[in-house]
Amino acid sequence: MEWHIVKPDPQRKKWQIRGKLWNGRIVKLPGHRDKQIAKKMCDNIASLNRSKKFWELPDPRLADWIAGLPEQEASRYAELGLLDRRLLDKKKPTDDLLKDFCNNSRVRCKPSSRTPRTNVSRVRRVFEAIGSLSKFDDLTSTKVMEAVNKMIVEFGPRKGQPLSQKTRCEYFAVIKSFCHWMVKNKMATVNPLEDLDASGGYRAPVRKRRPMSVSDFRRLVSYFRSCSPKYMGQQLPWTPKDRLMIYWTAVMTGLRAKELKSLTPAHVNFDVCPATIRVDGWIAKNSHSALIPIDGELAVALKNYAVGLVPDAPLLRIPKQLDRLRRALHRDLDSAGIKRVFDDGSVVDFHTLRSTAICWWITQNKLSLVQVQHRARLKTLELVQKYVDDYSPDHAELIEGTPQLFDTDDEDDEDDENGARVGAR
Repeated sequence: MEWHIVKPDPQRKKWQIRGKLWNGRIVKLPGHRDKQIAKKMCDNIASLNRSKKFWELPDPRLADWIAGLPEQEASRYAELGLLDRRLLDKKKPTDDLLKDFCNNSRVRCKPSSRTPRTNVSRVRRVFEAIGSLSKFDDLTSTKVMEAVNKMIVEFGPRKGQPLSQKTRCEYFAVIKSFCHWMVKNKMATVNPLEDLDASGGYRAPVRKRRPMSVSDFRRLVSYFRSCSPKYMGQQLPWTPKDRLMIYWTAVMTGLRAKELKSLTPAHVNFDVCPATIRVDGWIAKNSHSALIPIDGELAVALKNYAVGLVPDAPLLRIPKQLDRLRRALHRDLDSAGIKRVFDDGSVVDFHTLRSTAICWWITQNKLSLVQVQHRARLKTLELVQKYVDDYSPDHAELIEGTPQLFDTDDEDDEDDENGARVGAR
């Protein structure tokens, strides 16, 4: 039975919509006084019935019509099975949707993880920047990009400055993930941010990092062996050896600051050759656990350093606020006389130790790019290239390795002969 409109009788002023539902039931639904509008409503209901019959999502072109349905009509269509009840949940207040999104995110994270709350706060901030906290349909790629690009840092040493490229990409990724969650749970028929490019952290980096040379890191090690136990204004209870072990482990493993902070003596296996450090998936950026081999010298130092620690105690003495670790490295580099800001705008910071590890694996350890990709836990080989783009080799080493093209004795004889010619003239 085809869906069609029925001419209103004298008692009714609206056109009626009549047809057979996907389950065989024949129904008559109220239409509109205008025949053309009633005909369009009939076509939309027929499309909903067809998608329900073939177990498909409603046509994305009906998203605006579904969003504008009065509550009474929407409930009636949901009772008949034409609309999924969850599809109407996007009309709920945004705060309620964000609570559901947060609860869903907690399932995939460690109970103590702050990631779900951070993601929800970022989505809420995007809604506030757009100027509406009530409608999911207010989201568009243009509005989201304009809102995020105008945001500034609210806390920390960079307070008041524009968001970095990496942070902006994280905002784009989480708001796009929220929209995908809405579609996946049938609360929306279409993702309004489907065409939003959430990548690009490497395209326009705000901070250009330059990997350290081996000679500079040796100078840093020598500084720790001769510096005073405490520096001026020290508040954290760490020693030069504590900071040396942090930097040394970072530059030999390529671990990020949060991953280093999560390590315990139980994460290091000294019984195998070579010794390995395990990174848990809940803290790793790619969400996968991994075993990273370390050389014998670092393994011996870590084993001696971990003497007396219980298996679940922190292996390295890293402050709770990771920004303090960044400032500590800056202070140590300055005290050791190592340059950390260059004329081309590149800098040396704590994450540079990861870039340094990757460059050393290629230049010093002579590992293949595939081996470096596996050890650094990078998704593609292109990311390995991104890390080594700013590598600046030691020019002295390059000159020393240059082949000798002329014999020194021959050059001296030639100089003597030229001198004799000049004297003869």
